[in-house]
Amino acid sequence: MKRVVAALVVLAAAAVPTALPRSEAADVAQRLPAFHPMDCPGPIAPPDRPVDCGYVVVPENRRHPEGRTIRVAAAVVHSADPTPRPDPIVFMNGGPSVMTIQGFAMFAYFAGASFAEHRDIVLIDTRGVGISRPRLGCPELDRADPVAAYSGRFVYDRAPSITGRALDHCWDRLTAKGIDLASYDSREGAADVEAIREALGYDQWNLVALSADGTIGMNYLRRYPDSIRSAVFDAPVTANAEHGLDFFRGQVALVRHLFAECRARAMCREAYPGFERAFFRTVDRLNQHPALVTLPAFQPHPVTLLIDGTGLINDLNWSTWPGGPGSASTIPVQLKDFWAITHGRLAGVYRRYLGTGPFENPHNDDYSADGKTMSVACHDFLPFVTEDDRREFAQEVPEFAQRVLGRQFDLGLGWNNWASPEGCEHWPVGKAPRRQQWVVNSNVPTLVLSGTYDAAVAPVVVERMLPGLTNATYVEMPTSGHVILGAFTRAHWCSREITRHFLASPQDAPDTSCIGDIKPLYFGPPRGHQQRASVSCPPSRWTGSAPYSRAWACRQSGR
Repeated sequence: MKRVVAALVVLAAAAVPTALPRSEAADVAQRLPAFHPMDCPGPIAPPDRPVDCGYVVVPENRRHPEGRTIRVAAAVVHSADPTPRPDPIVFMNGGPSVMTIQGFAMFAYFAGASFAEHRDIVLIDTRGVGISRPRLGCPELDRADPVAAYSGRFVYDRAPSITGRALDHCWDRLTAKGIDLASYDSREGAADVEAIREALGYDQWNLVALSADGTIGMNYLRRYPDSIRSAVFDAPVTANAEHGLDFFRGQVALVRHLFAECRARAMCREAYPGFERAFFRTVDRLNQHPALVTLPAFQPHPVTLLIDGTGLINDLNWSTWPGGPGSASTIPVQLKDFWAITHGRLAGVYRRYLGTGPFENPHNDDYSADGKTMSVACHDFLPFVTEDDRREFAQEVPEFAQRVLGRQFDLGLGWNNWASPEGCEHWPVGKAPRRQQWVVNSNVPTLVLSGTYDAAVAPVVVERMLPGLTNATYVEMPTSGHVILGAFTRAHWCSREITRHFLASPQDAPDTSCIGDIKPLYFGPPRGHQQRASVSCPPSRWTGSAPYSRAWACRQSGR
């Protein structure tokens, strides 16, 4: 097995040009892809772990191998062990457009992780992301977001038209460069991962895929099982997901779990009697008659929020964080605040949450290439959500019926999620083959991790991938939020220990006994410092076009 040497970095070019030299087209015709060295984008790993950065040249569209080529970047982070194990870890960070080749990935997911000490780690910026070229960034969306927030009668009242124009401008700019945006999908991404494995000369490796990169990981599992020694999926979006609908299913499931946990504890049950019934009555009332809440102190001028029942569910989910190293659980304060909302104090709670503002450019483009997000969502997922699916979902989850049956599903009525049916009208990338949505059948040893308090990819969503996996272990961490292996997540030490056992012997069931040592979460009225533990960042619908990333930043700062 070949190991890339650190000395290659000295020979690298200073930067990756957007336009690819014609000579690189020859790489595509080679039986074995080449790994071209390049400079790394700043420090990625501790000094004792040398890093080699580079890229492979692949067809943009493999159905037309003689056509345009692109670069897909990878960084090989070598183990400090002079005799590392021959099967490295290959890692993708999620998003599906968040860059992986940067210091945060190594620090957050691998620093201090015993399962990674004796293996090289290969970080991949999937096509269209990070230092891969072209990069499908959409700064137009960042610039449009505060404009949409302040326009109209209430916040995001004019999001469909303003955000739609921003999507059009991003599409026009990228396609004017000759980019085929329909080719930045999960199937092509899986083939890119295989090209990198071949270029680096590894016989097999261990796949670790987070969150939205679960879709590439599942496609890789489907198409290249012989290349994978084992697979670890951390809070994965599954290949057969019902985009949007599954997210809402998870939202309602998490809210009901919060109430069930409260009822199970005498202190919480006595403080908030009949909480679940009161909350869902409030949801029903707001869905029928949305509330308008004016924020008179907001800067640079007052704004009005429109709050319906689905928004209330969403805001409870996103403002609830079970805590982790350096950040307290917000659950006690959120229970107190949403109890107040269900008892007539909605305006006061939202005014306190949002403070004086202002809405600003969220700068998502600094780390997330949202054109890639659009291509994946609009090509791989949303075309498969039919009107019948939406009507069936509305019967199953009536709290979200108005939202999913509306014409501006997820882009409008106080929302600004462009990866939605309405948003995809501005991003015409066609439709993936139906088989890409099928359940993945595989006997590759697989570990699937989920977090009970994951507001992004709830366990009910993760479980969609399990039926086809005949050699899988599923572990739900009872006090964790999104991304269970992350150092910022509660009880990450246990999920990492389980992963260590799994990677040591993938064919055997890993030892999960550490779950019994996890301290339960506190449910009840706030105590001491918890009086100040409320999330001071705005609830997710009011933080711009990428609410998850903003809420994430708030949580990691302990605010």
